[in-house]
Amino acid sequence: MAITIKLHERTKLVLDSLKESDETYDEIVSRLAQENRKLHLKQELIRGYQSLGEDEVKSVEEWEAASREVD
Repeated sequence: MAITIKLHERTKLVLDSLKESDETYDEIVSRLAQENRKLHLKQELIRGYQSLGEDEVKSVEEWEAASREVD
């Protein structure tokens, strides 16, 4: 089922500039939404791995401190 949405002229011009060959407006919007989801997922993964890295550093520091206490 197709629906109609209102766009400002400048928004349509931006969509036109992003158009690849015979791409429809629906395909442009879908592609942009998918690219946006991928970007946010990538950023979330990076934050998660950075957090893991910070946790690993803390663990190593704790082990090193404990090892010095034993020696």
